[in-house]
Amino acid sequence: MHGSHYFGEYTNGLVNTKPYRRAVHLQQFRDWARANPKVEVVNCTPGSALDCFPMEEA
Repeated sequence: MHGSHYFGEYTNGLVNTKPYRRAVHLQQFRDWARANPKVEVVNCTPGSALDCFPMEEA
């Protein structure tokens, strides 16, 4: 949550999410993780800013 998509920048006129919205998204993921403790989510994205799910290598 601190760069472009895994497939790169948009080429069709769309724009990536602004940094202030990324901060909101990060908090939303944290809130969701706390509200759903029985759901296992594994983050396999190297360098991910998400710190609310365990990291594993893909």
